[in-house]
Amino acid sequence: MPRTAPERRPDQVFLVQEEEPLLHAIQDAQQSDPQVQNIIRRLQAGTPDQEFQEFSFSRGFVRYKNGPHHRIAVPRTAQPLVLHRYHDDSTAGHPGIEETSRVITQRFHWPTIRTDIAEYIRGCRLCNAFKRGPIQAAAPLRPHAPKQPFEVLSVDLIGPLTESRSANRFGIVAMDIHSRWTEAQAARSTSAEVIIRFLDTIFQRFGYPMAILTDNGPQFTSVTWDAALDNGPQFTSVTWDAALRRWQCLHWTTPIYHPRANPVERRNQELKKGLRLQLEGKTPERWDEKLSQVLFNLRSRQNAATKLSPAKALFGYELRRPGEWRDPIPEEVQPQPQRTRAIHANERRYRERRYARPDVPMPIQPKVGDLVMVRGRYSPGRPFAPRWMGPYPVVDTAGQTSLWVEQPGARRTKQHLDDVRLARPGNTAQHPAHDEPPDPPASTPEPTAGPSWAPD
Repeated sequence: MPRTAPERRPDQVFLVQEEEPLLHAIQDAQQSDPQVQNIIRRLQAGTPDQEFQEFSFSRGFVRYKNGPHHRIAVPRTAQPLVLHRYHDDSTAGHPGIEETSRVITQRFHWPTIRTDIAEYIRGCRLCNAFKRGPIQAAAPLRPHAPKQPFEVLSVDLIGPLTESRSANRFGIVAMDIHSRWTEAQAARSTSAEVIIRFLDTIFQRFGYPMAILTDNGPQFTSVTWDAALDNGPQFTSVTWDAALRRWQCLHWTTPIYHPRANPVERRNQELKKGLRLQLEGKTPERWDEKLSQVLFNLRSRQNAATKLSPAKALFGYELRRPGEWRDPIPEEVQPQPQRTRAIHANERRYRERRYARPDVPMPIQPKVGDLVMVRGRYSPGRPFAPRWMGPYPVVDTAGQTSLWVEQPGARRTKQHLDDVRLARPGNTAQHPAHDEPPDPPASTPEPTAGPSWAPD
């Protein structure tokens, strides 16, 4: 006779009644998986086999023991739902392999979890179309190393962008160099008055900085700034020095034609990339409506240099996503001095590793038959268009630095090697775009040869 799932006790079903759809689907998948039910019976009997000692059953889920937090074991049928939620969902924003792995493995477990995450992201159509290719090595930068949050604020502008429904065409971006916490505001213009109002709101929430770092744009170097002073609704024309005196902070500028020296420049690129992903399939005139969601994603994402998310570096804890209060991850809130020491140490190690690499990576030469992505050439009026198009097959070579690529409609185009990159494994024209979440698992999955969620 086929084995049947044990009747659920009230304490086993409370999550099904109240929890978000993802946990609901995982719990249903566990209830429908014969091997999971076998584990539950062994655990409830009090004499589990040695191979099941690493599992527990609590709050309605079979969990894998790993330190103080027992991660939820995800059957194979529910794994696509987890991948979609933490990579493709609007609250995730298509992070990279390392960040997606960090977030998912905090809460969930299955034996091939890291491999599956890597394959899923390499095959993501949007990531391949909108994200940059391999990073070219560049000269080291002299970093700013503030000792406290909001000691130094980096400010920059993005745009002009597609005019939004609210007539916004620009973005004003400010980043705390210490924590990488980013603030941004859509704006109709980049006048000094608009910028000062934006900075005033930041200072009134987080405190006034010691210094502001900007480029040499006219908004930051002109003789006068139209600023709203603290003397009522009247506007007064004052010099830039007077505005700085009101804030009592220094003004640092980056070298001309060297935008990388301004740390917020990197955040600008991430903001625009996040907007492209959020606007896929939607009208670009809604970009300012998506700005707050992109900021949430950036603030939640671990920084490669500090090894902390901006939220963790600034507040000492991670920002919660919808439904995560139901199954919280234990985390220790470190004192600010301890976080600062960790940030500086991680940044130092990051710079040492990064600049120890060869300055020029070895180029990859696509061969006839390979699938490649072709750089998208878009006009300034289409700032949210994909960076890369494809994948397309290479049909012939054209000397040592060019290729013939077959694009839609049997049209062959000659492409320089600088404008192509190899398509990642799994990224084919037939590969799902991950635009919509997969269907929930069937109530009765196909039997598998072994446990689909057991430890390695």
